[in-house]
Amino acid sequence: MLWKDSATEKFSAPEFPSRTLIALAVGGVLALLIASPQLAASYQLKETTSRGTGMTYEESSFYGSLPPEELIGYYLPGVFGDWTNSREFFEKPNLIAPHYWGRMNLRLGTDHMGIIAFLLAAVGFWWARKNRLVLLFGILSVILTLTAFGKYFFLHWIFFEIIPLYSSFRAPARFMVFVTFFIAILAGFGLDAIAKASREELKKQFTLITGIAVSLLSIALLFFGFVYVSDTYFAKAPNFKGIFDEITLMQIAPSLARAESINTLTSYWILAFLFTGFITVSLLFFIDQIRKFKEKGDSTLQSKFVWAIVVISAFELIPFAKLYTRTISTDNIYYRRDAVTDFLVQKKNEGEIFRIFSQTSFEQFLPNKNILFGIESVTGYQATIDSRYMEVLSLMGRSANVFNLLNVRYLLFSGNVRLPEQFAPVASAPEKDLVVFENKQVLPRFYVVEKYAVEPDPMRRLQLILSVEVVEGRKIILEENPPQADRLRDPRDEEISTSQKLASKSSGNESLAVIHYTPDFIELKVSNSNTSKLLFIGNTRSPGWHAHVDGSPRKLLRANHAFQAIQIPEGNSTIILQYRNKLLESLWILGWGILIVSIVLLIILSIKKESNNV
Repeated sequence: MLWKDSATEKFSAPEFPSRTLIALAVGGVLALLIASPQLAASYQLKETTSRGTGMTYEESSFYGSLPPEELIGYYLPGVFGDWTNSREFFEKPNLIAPHYWGRMNLRLGTDHMGIIAFLLAAVGFWWARKNRLVLLFGILSVILTLTAFGKYFFLHWIFFEIIPLYSSFRAPARFMVFVTFFIAILAGFGLDAIAKASREELKKQFTLITGIAVSLLSIALLFFGFVYVSDTYFAKAPNFKGIFDEITLMQIAPSLARAESINTLTSYWILAFLFTGFITVSLLFFIDQIRKFKEKGDSTLQSKFVWAIVVISAFELIPFAKLYTRTISTDNIYYRRDAVTDFLVQKKNEGEIFRIFSQTSFEQFLPNKNILFGIESVTGYQATIDSRYMEVLSLMGRSANVFNLLNVRYLLFSGNVRLPEQFAPVASAPEKDLVVFENKQVLPRFYVVEKYAVEPDPMRRLQLILSVEVVEGRKIILEENPPQADRLRDPRDEEISTSQKLASKSSGNESLAVIHYTPDFIELKVSNSNTSKLLFIGNTRSPGWHAHVDGSPRKLLRANHAFQAIQIPEGNSTIILQYRNKLLESLWILGWGILIVSIVLLIILSIKKESNNV
């Protein structure tokens, strides 16, 4: 151990700052540099996204505050029920009735430390508490756990008010990820302390572990007793209203809920206590055996202790793995392929570029399920959606033509929904009551226009993009004049008839082909008529996008409030759109460079040290 005195085998408190803390800091900086293409890019978008100005306290704490009683599940998994089996995850359901009666947003409830980790961490903290790093990790574990309670404890509110950028984050329960990391480190200290302890220390450790184990199980037992003898927990409405409310016992008749919930709860808790008791007794048995062998002057079993703990810990992960793997398995009902996903994937593989709109229930089409299949959703994800894009998105309630502007070709609704004639059903999944409607008037992701209007006022601009010419793809709205505005059609020209416009578009003088399309690289071939025109690009405007026309850099203009446009010359052109940021790339190269140099230096120093010892 880095923190043990080699002569006395005792833990010592290194001078602050220690080499270890410096190493951790350097490692953290290296990690940030290596991850800079993702992290720095997100930071770059901070000012333009919906969270750029920060959230209110209610918004930050409403989603994913950890109810204090749910902390029991971090060492007793499944005590609030097996929610994953409630929607037929497997063909062979569990023998116990599937229910979940907790208050946690289950998409965040995937952390599990286990009682072994708790016990070893307590031993590690107590025996190495003079080590300032151990003390720091112990204090941080407590602080972050209290912060994870969110709206159920005042610490989250204090941090929200005083820490910069804290208001950009929600779901305080995710702080438990860091707690799990710290507990794992402290458990390593505990394992080392037990393996190397004297028999006197082992007696103290045995007493400490026994007391902690009994305390943890007593807390869980007291809570179970409270639930069993009181209707309070089941009678009041949950503080968090989320997607899983329909499977909580609040939705069942009170009398039925009382009877069924207690029977189910009792079954789960009996299994949980038996399993946790088995794990605890196994750990105590091994520690007691080590103590007895030490008293006899034989420490042969001590060398096998670490392996025994590994086996016990692996066995302890079984119930957690059973719950967690169901939520990420592509075989379960949330991510399973069906006729709708097959249809959308087929269209994508055929080269279509489109967005989808889904206003369905959780069972019909999982939010963000489209990401797994590489299909773009018009709603995207709130954390990274450009604020201007969200303003355009908000116009959907005013006109169905907004779907045209947003390149929404397919809409997912229940089968009993009636839509305007421009939306025709093209695929369905009857078992989910899910129908795919195709938007017959959708605009392509890229198209060439001749007319434009300049409108710097954002409110006026949002009104103009709903005009007939814009939603039909014959005109775009810019914030400023293009660099060579004299070569484009004067927006003050008289209007020509719709028939003339349609004839012009179908005359064959213009063509556009998408040669290559990825999220960060697009190659287009454009052939237009004898006048310079504008190419509309239906991807959100971002500082990282750069454009080249026939190898020459070209300025990207803001178009239709949230998107992009570029001026193209007459004739045939090759247009390259690439998302790049030289600063981010430099940071990434610097991080990997420092890491490689550090590894080489460590190898050289090790070789020199060995040669000196020889």
